[in-house]
Amino acid sequence: MAAKAGSSADALCKAAKLKLEQRQFDKAEQDYKKALSAEPTNVRALHSYAWLLSNVKKDFHQAEVLYRKAIEIEPSNADVANNLGWFLENIKRSHEEAQLMYEAAIKAAPMHLYALNNLAMLLKNKHKDPERCEELFQRVMAISPNFPDCLIAYGAFLHDVKKDFEQAEQMYQRALAIAPNHPQGLNNLAHLMHHVRKDADTAEQLYRRALAVDGNCVDVLVNFAIFLLNVRQDPENAEMMLRRALAVNPAHAGALNNLAALMHQRKDLQGALQLYQQALASDPQLDPTLKNMQLLQSEIEQSEDPAAAGLVLPLSQQHPNPGAMAQGGVAPSGSTTPVGTGGQRQGSIVSPPISARPDGKKGSIAPASAANGKDAAAANGKQPAAEKDDKKDKKDKGKKK
Repeated sequence: MAAKAGSSADALCKAAKLKLEQRQFDKAEQDYKKALSAEPTNVRALHSYAWLLSNVKKDFHQAEVLYRKAIEIEPSNADVANNLGWFLENIKRSHEEAQLMYEAAIKAAPMHLYALNNLAMLLKNKHKDPERCEELFQRVMAISPNFPDCLIAYGAFLHDVKKDFEQAEQMYQRALAIAPNHPQGLNNLAHLMHHVRKDADTAEQLYRRALAVDGNCVDVLVNFAIFLLNVRQDPENAEMMLRRALAVNPAHAGALNNLAALMHQRKDLQGALQLYQQALASDPQLDPTLKNMQLLQSEIEQSEDPAAAGLVLPLSQQHPNPGAMAQGGVAPSGSTTPVGTGGQRQGSIVSPPISARPDGKKGSIAPASAANGKDAAAANGKQPAAEKDDKKDKKDKGKKK
């Protein structure tokens, strides 16, 4: 049961919310701890503190403990179910359980924008039930036709699944008219310009604009690396982009696989092997890495001199992904899941996962980048958020602000 209005825990949560807005994360954490000390079953405090631990502190174990405690206390809380679903999908990679959480959120609040979008993106990324996927996106668009994240997510579906490039481009352009500096919108439009329109110069301009906005966006870094390698024939800068991506997200399977392929092509078989193994540790089912590993193993087995190894599969093609409001790889925008084709190297389409922030605004609060000290969006898309004011909870139940 949530805390009663006016309780000390409730007051502490409100104070923490203000500190989140000011990016005073350590002070907000102290308030959440005090709130839970005063009232250990306060769902608002459990939920908001779990969000902070997951998205800022990166304490995933404790975040999961708090999310699960919150949903156990209040199973019909759509916001908790949605954010736990996002956590399960993007951090735990437990897609089946994530889907159950999104379904539970929608059952509790049929107009819950974030849960609808996140479930649609999960189905899209897992290539499940395209009819239902499109129906969910259409419901999202009916609720929020001008929300850039939703426009980009639907555009990624049209781009990657329906192959309706005209409509996909319209969705991206609509999103960018509202939010001109949306890095995932820029990334997706760049991908389309590169691979569909064959307009390399415009694609490069869009990738560079995206990186100027968020130099730590992993999706953009990986797609731009593939662009540099394939179009500009610039393996040195491509490698630099991939290493930047891995500095932000060391477990990014697509970046690991692509960097491994570069090492493989240079006959650095030991370096390639280590990176392929890391990629598979991150995503054991990543098809291009599995194929590249088989090729590498075959070369080592058949040659007395592994340095004289044969051909290497090209860099993986990454596909549009996205998601749950919230983190990934590279394709038209949201979150991304790199996938390989064994053919031409391509980038990916990303669709942003959407969820609310603890400060009640749309979008994500990103921790300062360890790389450059500047604010950086999360590697896999928008971050889930936690709390809302009690009055808004009653008035706007089923919505995220």
